[in-house]
Amino acid sequence: MTKKKKLLFYALSFLVPFAVGILLFIGRKIAPFGQYALTAIDGWGQYFPMLREAERDLFSLNTYSFTGALGFDAFAQSSYYTNSPLWLLLFLLPGKITVWEVDMMVLVRFGLMGLTFFIYAFSRSEKAPVSKLLLSTAYALSGYTLTFINQFMWMDAVILLPLVALGIERFYREKKWLLYTASLTVTIWSNFYISYMVCAFAVIWFFKEVVRMGREQTFKQFLSRGLFFAACSLGAAAVNLPVILSVGKALSETLAVMKPAPTTLKLYHPLLEVLKRMLPGMGRSLEFGPPNIYFGLLTLAFTGVALFRKTVPLRMKIFIAALAAFFLLSFNLNV
Repeated sequence: MTKKKKLLFYALSFLVPFAVGILLFIGRKIAPFGQYALTAIDGWGQYFPMLREAERDLFSLNTYSFTGALGFDAFAQSSYYTNSPLWLLLFLLPGKITVWEVDMMVLVRFGLMGLTFFIYAFSRSEKAPVSKLLLSTAYALSGYTLTFINQFMWMDAVILLPLVALGIERFYREKKWLLYTASLTVTIWSNFYISYMVCAFAVIWFFKEVVRMGREQTFKQFLSRGLFFAACSLGAAAVNLPVILSVGKALSETLAVMKPAPTTLKLYHPLLEVLKRMLPGMGRSLEFGPPNIYFGLLTLAFTGVALFRKTVPLRMKIFIAALAAFFLLSFNLNV
């Protein structure tokens, strides 16, 4: 494929989900195409005021704010809600940040999600770019991103996840460590709440590479790669120590830490109920219902294809099946 054609597909991977997002805005009459806004409920009552506060704190270099009650740790609050580097684009614009600007940034995030997933998929193979374009659009506009469309602080992790996965693969196959370390560092900085799940995913993805290599590597090679992987991961955490320590202190003072950990294993819902949630047309599950596992049906279909393909080694089939079972349990087990 020519360089010009590659650049075209990279551009389309951003523009297609961005354009679909605009159509969604038009259909739901979101400003500037109507009188409504995405910044509603917690987005309006909590996150938008916090963004305004973060904007003030950024230029005044405040780490403690007296704008609420007797004051609060502004740095810890930012680590949870407003650390996304993308907000800097808005903070640097003239005037105070507006609801319209926050909503427009949702479209930018859709585009970036499509772009990073396409980068990951295209790095695996340059064949079938149209199929990869469709898949990257599906990733950007998955049920997760649409359902949590106004939970702005969670979306950067969706953008960065394909780069973390690609970084691990380059690290394991080519000994290139920079992409993994940098993408994980930005993920942790952006939002600790989702980033610890990305960190867990990173460990799983590393072992996926171990299984893929199989007997092509010696134990000494596995050990050296494992130690270097741990060093890169700890390096990303070390850069973020101000965030981790600040959030850790804030969380230690919440009511949640006083609840005891479960002492016995318990499934919240029958497995069949969990699987049924993945079918099209199922309504949203609220507080005590089975988990909403978004993008799950397509994942299950790909899992089935992998398990029955002759070209997939037996060790990978076992790993894939175990991983699918682990993920299903993680959504439904009390521990």
